[in-house]
Amino acid sequence: MEDERTALEEGLLSLDQLCAMPALPGDAYARSRALLLQDAVSACVRLSRLCAGETGRQRRILALIRRGDVGCRLALSCLTEQIQPEEARLLHSFLSLEAAVSLACMLPDNALRQALEFLIPECQDEIYRLANCLPPSCDPCAILGGLAEIMPGRPLIACHRHPFDGLAETEDQPTDALSRAAAFLMEAICRELYEMHAAARAEDPLTRALHRECALIREEHVSLFSSLRPAGPPMSLLYLAASLSAWLFSSCAQAEEKEDVKALYGREAQHARVRAETLRAWAVPEGEPLAQALPPFVFAPC
Repeated sequence: MEDERTALEEGLLSLDQLCAMPALPGDAYARSRALLLQDAVSACVRLSRLCAGETGRQRRILALIRRGDVGCRLALSCLTEQIQPEEARLLHSFLSLEAAVSLACMLPDNALRQALEFLIPECQDEIYRLANCLPPSCDPCAILGGLAEIMPGRPLIACHRHPFDGLAETEDQPTDALSRAAAFLMEAICRELYEMHAAARAEDPLTRALHRECALIREEHVSLFSSLRPAGPPMSLLYLAASLSAWLFSSCAQAEEKEDVKALYGREAQHARVRAETLRAWAVPEGEPLAQALPPFVFAPC
């Protein structure tokens, strides 16, 4: 236990590290990577609070893991707070689109890939509609850097689907490592986008209605992707979330060009791997480390 505890304590960030604010690069992919990692770590924090621990030792180790995830989340907020809320919603829609396209290209033809292909035109239309309601001081073409076409996709209609429509049955859930990670990742991204739209404030009633409509649509996709990822007790889901964080931090560190941001991602990739390995002993002691079974996920221009 002492070695396990020492490894986790080494990943705890000091207050100075939590407050350090490297300048976030201005291109859309670099800023979307920061939002992507924030989504993944937020899922870890949320799930760790559901894990009570069966013994005093487990509760102490879980407290260390949760402190590490919270510290990582606070460090990332120093990057994401450099993005204005209006820009963040547009970039998050861009993130959702690019992640869905990238994952769909990597997956076999299964129920998850079909769900991603259903999401893609809605993401495109969300980008178009959000771009049209930005304040005059925000240029959507400059925010996205020409990396996404701002054009209509499939119109968002809040009541176009019943909440039951499209939900996967247990026998339809993919079992391979990439599909499990992809479903969990898209659930986390759509959940954060729901929160962004639900919290959006607008004086214009049409803009306010747009955010409410987008929130309803995103909640439908949260339900859809949660039905496609593996079910299980909070501890096994926390292991999945920690493995996902390690995978994404490592991938984003490889894609990042700015040295101080790259160092931040590389450091947190190492700490996330330690947390995932600790949880694996409780969740799937005989299984292969999940992050090692996943192909590289490079969130960057092709």
